[in-house]
Amino acid sequence: MMFERSLNHWGVGRVVLFNWPKYVAAVLVLALGVTAARLSHGPVRLAMVFVCVLIIYGMVASLLATWWVYDHRAQRLYQRIADQRHGTAPWVLVHAGFDESHGRLHALLGPPAHHFDIGPSSDRSRSLSRAHALSGRNGVPVTGILPMGDATVGLVVVLFGIHELHSDSDAVALLHELNRVTVGDGSVVIVEHLIDVPNVVAYGLAAWHFSTGGRWRHAVTSAGMHMKSATRIGGLVTVMVAR
Repeated sequence: MMFERSLNHWGVGRVVLFNWPKYVAAVLVLALGVTAARLSHGPVRLAMVFVCVLIIYGMVASLLATWWVYDHRAQRLYQRIADQRHGTAPWVLVHAGFDESHGRLHALLGPPAHHFDIGPSSDRSRSLSRAHALSGRNGVPVTGILPMGDATVGLVVVLFGIHELHSDSDAVALLHELNRVTVGDGSVVIVEHLIDVPNVVAYGLAAWHFSTGGRWRHAVTSAGMHMKSATRIGGLVTVMVAR
């Protein structure tokens, strides 16, 4: 338990905890591949070696990329988010399994007025379920109308969660609600990995769990907002500011 809590302290540690069966499976497949390579000859051995190299690259690249973004460049990422707050109006966090406001965002912005969890109503994956269980802070599930008045929030942070809404109509509906509750000069900040070359190189096929920047631009426009800026942090994460 103490090891789990220590591992959960770092961004890369949380990712490992949320997805540990996938890493165990990759190690087992790697062990089988190494065994097969040692017992085979010629083209079969070369094929097995190639598979092993791909598995090793996939694990190492994804873990390094995760550490780079969520640990090494984390302060820059969350400072960029915090800089979007203007005035003293409350802020709101929307996430999917882990409430980052109890970490760096909390330290920079203070506690959020509300925090909402996209996850339970959108994705039944075991990784997301583990994220909910390990965080212990699920927030209020997003189920249509948000329990807030019109123009009562100065900043909304949608933190690595909106890609869990697989339906475009669900994403637009959420952004429409966030637009409703945000004051006129406030911001809705969407923080996401995108399907692009850097993320595909870093995460391989897993990058297709994300969405394209075009999808979020279209969703923002459909929700009655406009995309003010999109800033790349650490080469892998995009901070999109909508007004």
